[in-house]
Amino acid sequence: MQISTIEENILSTVHNLPIEKQQEILDFSLFLKNKLQKAELKNHSSFSIALHEFLNEVKGNPLGIDTAIFDRDREQESGRDFQL
Repeated sequence: MQISTIEENILSTVHNLPIEKQQEILDFSLFLKNKLQKAELKNHSSFSIALHEFLNEVKGNPLGIDTAIFDRDREQESGRDFQL
């Protein structure tokens, strides 16, 4: 990715600041990025928001899915014929 002259000047200026000030700028930029992401989510449909929230919840606590309902679609291992 190419950076412009303005971006180079900004990076140079930030690089010359004390570490504490650099950290403040980083924290503020992360805050702005988070706000922007939340604003973008508000522009999406309610389904996509619900899906995003669901996926975040599932990351920490995966679902235990009971697959017994699908057992009748599987081939019987006992050799017995399965009739409805």
